[in-house]
Amino acid sequence: MKNLIVVLSVFSCLLSVRIPAQENNTAALPKYFYKKLEGIIGEKYPIRMELIREDSVLRGYYYYENKKLPIYFNYNSRIDKNGNYLIEENAGNTESGELLITGRLTGRFVDAGLFEGKWQNADGTKTLSLKLTENYSDGCAKMNIRKYERNYGKSGDESFSFTAIYPEIILPDKKAEAKINERIKNSFREYYFEDSQIHFNSVEELADSFYAAYKADSIIAHDEKFYLSFAYDLSYVVDYNDNNILSLLKTLYQFTGGAHGSTFFTYLNFNLNTGDEIKPEDIFTGDYKTTLDKLGEEPFREYYQLKPDEDFEAAGFWFKDNVFAVNDNFGFNCEGIAFQYNQYEVAAYVLGAANITIPYNSVKNIIKQDGLLNFIK
Repeated sequence: MKNLIVVLSVFSCLLSVRIPAQENNTAALPKYFYKKLEGIIGEKYPIRMELIREDSVLRGYYYYENKKLPIYFNYNSRIDKNGNYLIEENAGNTESGELLITGRLTGRFVDAGLFEGKWQNADGTKTLSLKLTENYSDGCAKMNIRKYERNYGKSGDESFSFTAIYPEIILPDKKAEAKINERIKNSFREYYFEDSQIHFNSVEELADSFYAAYKADSIIAHDEKFYLSFAYDLSYVVDYNDNNILSLLKTLYQFTGGAHGSTFFTYLNFNLNTGDEIKPEDIFTGDYKTTLDKLGEEPFREYYQLKPDEDFEAAGFWFKDNVFAVNDNFGFNCEGIAFQYNQYEVAAYVLGAANITIPYNSVKNIIKQDGLLNFIK
């Protein structure tokens, strides 16, 4: 089974691979930033990269311009205080749970906008030079990365951890900028409890509520003589930032005791011209849902390695009437239209949370010619 590329909390980052240390005499890089980079690997392979730094952790992906298939970073990817970085390509996991790595990028930020180093294949037998520069073309957004954090106790013991890392969008049109930033803030001030939505006025108020629940449960835990840990880790990945479309994948991990935590994924998509959220009817025409259902079944089956005629219900999935359907949790990436399923949405927890992509070329017949996807040829 293919495993979903899941980026969880900052404290899950492993430190098993040493970053090649180099002194960097340039001004210190911010501990939190977003950069849109483009350049060349091996002096002949143009690539583009979406990169977010969260303290020592690097998140994001890059793609070759001639292929447009995202290559995501795994959770070992990181950067040190001197700007030396290590990025490992995520190719999923082995059946035993070990990371599969197709390549590594190592080097350093020469300055805040210049990223140099080398790419190596997994076994180190092939090495290519790497040089990327920061570049924001028309139709994309700049952004700052903000962090709110509250921690008590030690991880692994009785502890409380609340971390929210989120983007603050920067656009020439300040009205569009304000609309997008307000929606992003609303997205993490919303909290779902037992199928009910609770809206908080600030992230501080949300953290207060989460901490109050922790304190109440910890009294019970003490009476029963066991330790209690609560964790709330929120982050956003930039899945697409081009052609006046910004697509963010919000990832929320929560642990409030029990056998395991829960991870929830939600796409937020914005028209950078107006600041409005993008709805399916804004970009598609006709009976688009039927077409997307047909197009999405093949990548879903590929994700779970299901045979073309294999019965969904017998394989452990619970689609209505046993017929595949895409959901409304969609986003964009360099390859196409992505659909994200959450844990327990169409299958048991053990089957994970699938993310599938329908290539842009496949949806040409259902896009609005005057819409945001008119760049598809």
